[in-house]
Amino acid sequence: MRRRTLLATPVVGLLAACDGEEGADPAVVTVDPAAVQREEPLEQIDPSSVNLPLDMAVMAVVATDWTAAPMHLDGVLLGYGDEGERLRYTAVDQQGTLLWEALRPLACTGAALSRDRDGRAIAVLPDVSVEDGQIAAMSLTGYDLSTAEVLWGPTPVPGPQAAPGMVFAGSGDQPMGEGGPRVAIDAGTGEVAVSEEALDGGRILAEHLGVMLHMDGEELVATGTAEGTESWRVATPGPGPAGDPDPWRHRPRQRPGRGRGDEQDRCGGGRPRRARSRRHRTACGLRPRHGDDRAGDGSHGAGRQRLRGRAMAP
Repeated sequence: MRRRTLLATPVVGLLAACDGEEGADPAVVTVDPAAVQREEPLEQIDPSSVNLPLDMAVMAVVATDWTAAPMHLDGVLLGYGDEGERLRYTAVDQQGTLLWEALRPLACTGAALSRDRDGRAIAVLPDVSVEDGQIAAMSLTGYDLSTAEVLWGPTPVPGPQAAPGMVFAGSGDQPMGEGGPRVAIDAGTGEVAVSEEALDGGRILAEHLGVMLHMDGEELVATGTAEGTESWRVATPGPGPAGDPDPWRHRPRQRPGRGRGDEQDRCGGGRPRRARSRRHRTACGLRPRHGDDRAGDGSHGAGRQRLRGRAMAP
């Protein structure tokens, strides 16, 4: 039976791209961007030296240098550590083995995990070209997430990551204003799949595992970045009264027994009941469902659990 591994990482503030002293424009340090295969087990640390929940105390615990929450897909976690003048991206499997690593300048925090048309997990790392110590252009390179094989790139993009996933945009007309038109990139080829300029006023919102979300009028649309095939679309709430910035408030009334005044289980069912006093409160008790604590959906963090709720009152 395999022993599961918990990856321990120091807790620090999220790195801001091109961060520096106010008014300063620090020079960009260039690095060799080539990915290097390692296949080395990470150092294990004493579980008692970190504060872990009881159900994680039986796991093997290894140390990483990540300074931001890693991404994960197909049992591999990808994160970066800030080494002062550069970032070190590392890919680690669930058994605590360091698979590969790659260096990037400090500005290159906008990496993404996605899939190609065949379902292969792709790691996409950004890079920059430098002129006179300043960023002149940005590019992307796609790697096989498990082996670090270069699949495409470096491919130029208009600017940094502008939304979750494979969405990038250049700067707008105003230095502190909204960015330029966004593009969604096909993770399998590095080519532009969709540009906002072709959406007739539509807005690209995100890309996730080869599926792009964008607005078409008042409809939310999901489209595959590889084939360009529309998967689904759904209408969003229409505008509310004139001048109301929050149309989501103007939705149909809830069914009887689901109003604010009823104390109920708001986490997933349960019979509603009337509050007897201010001190009588209802809380949601969350319990993990066995068999669902797995990594592999491409989101941030080290895993996901489906939760069920039940009403509790003191």
